[in-house]
Amino acid sequence: MIEIEDACYWREKYLSGIDDINFLVEELNKKDRIIKRQSNAIKSLESELRNYKINKRKR
Repeated sequence: MIEIEDACYWREKYLSGIDDINFLVEELNKKDRIIKRQSNAIKSLESELRNYKINKRKR
């Protein structure tokens, strides 16, 4: 009987671990999307600044 209880306990621990990993993967994906958006925003601002400097020199 103890073996069955042990097996159930470890099965629950295993499934709980999978849930934890899935949660962490989702959180990392969220952070990754945020970082990509911020990176794109920075690139856009850098481009605008370059264009501003070029246009300023032309005047």
